Amino acid sequence: MPQGKMITFERDDLEELYWTHGLSTMDIADIFGCGWSSVCRAMHRFRIPLRDRHMRNGYSRNPAWRGGRVKGSQGYIFLKLLPDDPYISMAGLHNYCLEHRYVMAQHLGRILPRSEQVHHKNGRKDDNRLENLELVSTSNHHLYTALCQDCQLRKDIKLLQWMVKELQTQLISKGGG
Repeated sequence: MPQGKMITFERDDLEELYWTHGLSTMDIADIFGCGWSSVCRAMHRFRIPLRDRHMRNGYSRNPAWRGGRVKGSQGYIFLKLLPDDPYISMAGLHNYCLEHRYVMAQHLGRILPRSEQVHHKNGRKDDNRLENLELVSTSNHHLYTALCQDCQLRKDIKLLQWMVKELQTQLISKGGG
């Protein structure tokens, strides 16, 4: 290709060739008469996600594949979303999405904006059961997090609740209840 010649890509064409027909970026580059890096840059500009090189039709050829569910360094669970997932816009780098946000979005039937936070009621970042999740604003989430993270007050409340139960049990067993 002569130096300085500008190739104009159409989003729909790139998406169809790459995702529908399954062509590689090299194959697409050959069709347009340019380098594969130009195709990759255009796909990035159009926000067309790249296929995972180990994926075929959404499923991995690797026997260690566990459905794209991985635990991050902070303790949160991430899910690998496929490009046709209705919640793909919530995903970040390499189409991974926080599982607790995904669970809440599915429950509500809509995409969550960044301004909405999902709080883990029991403080466990990997417990993504719907009954453990609560939708809160960013400002309220800071308060919830400050009050919930294994603080001494929370431990004291649990201890007092246990002591009340024990006293009630003793009272009932002595016939005073």
